[in-house]
Amino acid sequence: PVSALGADARARVRAAALDQDVAGDAAVVFVLSIDRARFAADPAGAARGYRHAFIEAGRVGERLYLAGQSLGLGVCGIGAFFDDEAAALAGIDPAEEWVVHLVAVAPSDDAVASPAPGPELFDWLASGDARLVPETNSHRRKPEV
Repeated sequence: PVSALGADARARVRAAALDQDVAGDAAVVFVLSIDRARFAADPAGAARGYRHAFIEAGRVGERLYLAGQSLGLGVCGIGAFFDDEAAALAGIDPAEEWVVHLVAVAPSDDAVASPAPGPELFDWLASGDARLVPETNSHRRKPEV
C-alpha cells in the first residue's frame, strides 16, 4: 500500500511516475521488475530470457487488471516513470533488477461500495491460480433491467 511508504508516500509515488495523479492518488501501486540474472540464465539464451521476462511482467499486469475489475477497483498501468525513483519505492537494487511497469489500483468511481484492495487480491495474485478472475465479485453492481 502507498501508505506503507511513510508520510510523504503520495508525493514520492507521484514524483516517481512523472507527476501523474493516477499514481499519487492510488491506494496501491505495484512495482513490477525483472531480475537481470534470471533472464540472462534462461536456458534458451539471454535474448529469449529478456523477452520471457517482459511477457511475464505483462501477464502480471493483465492479472492485476482482471482481478481489480472483478473486485470493482480501478486499475491503471503506468509505463512512464523515473527508473531509480521507482526502484527506490520498492527497495529494488537497479544493478540487480529493472523496474519495467507500475500498476496503480484504487477504488473506482464507477463501482458501488468499492473496497480498498484486500488480502484476497494479493492471495489470488500470488497463488498462480489458472482462473482468469477470482470468484469474489459479489459486491459488484448488478445490471439494471
